[in-house]
Amino acid sequence: INNGMKYLSIDDIETATIVNKAKGILNDWIVLTMTQTNRITQQQAFPEFFNQMTHQGIFRSDDTIAKFLRTTIQLCVNNVYDVVRQSSSSITQQQPQYIRCHQGIDSLCRFLYLLTTHTSDNNNYATRIHLINCILGLIAALCFLDHEEQGDHFHPLAYQRILLNLFQESTNGVTLNTSSSTSNVENPLPNDPVMYYIYLAFTNCLHLLRPQRVTGFAFAWLEIVAHRTFMSRFLLSGGRFTRHIQNMYSLLLVDALRLVAPFIRSGENTPSFQAYYKGILKTFMLLLHDFPEFLCEHYYEFCDSLPLISHQLRNIILSSFPKHIRCPDPFKVNIKIDMLNDISTTPTISYNYSMNIQPAKFKSNLDSYLRTRSPVTFLSELRSYLQQGSDPGSHYNIRMLNALVLYVATQALSTINNKQPLMSSITHTAHMDIFQNLAVDLDTEGRYLFLNAMANHLRYPNTHTHYFSYTILYLFAEANSEALQEQIVRVLLERLVANRPHPWGLLVTFLELVRNPNLKLWSREFMSISPDVKRLLATLTHGFPQFPTSPISAQQPAIVKP
Repeated sequence: INNGMKYLSIDDIETATIVNKAKGILNDWIVLTMTQTNRITQQQAFPEFFNQMTHQGIFRSDDTIAKFLRTTIQLCVNNVYDVVRQSSSSITQQQPQYIRCHQGIDSLCRFLYLLTTHTSDNNNYATRIHLINCILGLIAALCFLDHEEQGDHFHPLAYQRILLNLFQESTNGVTLNTSSSTSNVENPLPNDPVMYYIYLAFTNCLHLLRPQRVTGFAFAWLEIVAHRTFMSRFLLSGGRFTRHIQNMYSLLLVDALRLVAPFIRSGENTPSFQAYYKGILKTFMLLLHDFPEFLCEHYYEFCDSLPLISHQLRNIILSSFPKHIRCPDPFKVNIKIDMLNDISTTPTISYNYSMNIQPAKFKSNLDSYLRTRSPVTFLSELRSYLQQGSDPGSHYNIRMLNALVLYVATQALSTINNKQPLMSSITHTAHMDIFQNLAVDLDTEGRYLFLNAMANHLRYPNTHTHYFSYTILYLFAEANSEALQEQIVRVLLERLVANRPHPWGLLVTFLELVRNPNLKLWSREFMSISPDVKRLLATLTHGFPQFPTSPISAQQPAIVKP
């Protein structure tokens, strides 16, 4: 795919000859597809075009094939710009007639798909994969170059429709494996390796065209990734490569999220960014509704790519839970999370977060301290390690801090025999020493990042939620200053004031913090600073007689209803 750029600068007599051949073949094919709409008829007619290409020397070398493919794609792109220019120069025409572009693009995609399948068979699919990579490499290179040259006049229609239609054509067999025999003749069931490399090729192409790299293609790119066909075929593909293909889709979602952080960090809130962010929210809401298990397994890398201020989007991601789990009502007074059946389940995380703990010497010292509490200087050096390679806009390496928090917790859980953390089993350990050191030694910014890293694992009932819920409450109870306690309340509260949904573990932890008289939340000095915060907290405890001194009067309206 990365070789696509080298075919864009060639301009010689041979290329001019291939252009003329490509125009003739493509025009004849478009006429045929417009007159013969039956897909079986089109497939039966394609060998004649294939033989014509062979006689004209199109398949003589990779260079001639690439020049031919480049010409066919460029013709469709030029057609889009011609329609846009005609529309802008016309007085009576208000909207461009894109239907003309759609016909040509759809015919081209059908042609390219049949070309890839006609050059190989089920026993030798290397040629097909090579040709698909060549096509997608040319599309990525042409799109990137067109974006650089056209600037604000760049139009993504052709590239978006070619990529989406070609993906649908190439993966049709995935959804037609139980269809009628007529469809199966045209689209025989593909074997796993073929589909794996097809998904990989489209992932690599879209990764090259990611929003951070080709900003003018961002909306079209997001429409492709969030398309119902694209999403469902990536996430519902069967076979032994299912998890690998889902990891590819998670990479594309991370690419989508990485455009968010720079805009939020710079304070830009343009209408275009608002529209893009709304599209991100809708995409993840769709995933939460239709593919919650996927979000459960990949939540870590998504949260790792989000800025801290994106509370609503983070809540959507963390609110996912497997369909077979039923989360009990967190507002019940006598809920005992220790007794839940699912609380002892260890969640699956597809991302290898431990590789973010660098350098190797620090990782070795960390493992050594967790086992033997040596070297003794580890805790004093911990803060300096977390400040190496800091992220933009921060004094800390946030990805490393997030990985450290989860790694220490998983190591702590591995030492508990029944895999279910109790308060007595998590205190006075090397793991808790690290957490307490971070809570005390870090400055305000670092402590805020550290607490958010723990709150990211307050999700559905599982061992991680159980452990971090206990840890946060323990840090609050054992805090030697109200500054730490105030930050704990802030981290939890600012996630709760965002729009629903709210993660189950977040609600359980916050309600325990508010309702437990042993934690003495209501007597803290920072509780009397803001009346709004007092009303919000009192709303959550409304109706519980064990809190007769809740600081809210009968005449004051609650600002949030549980």
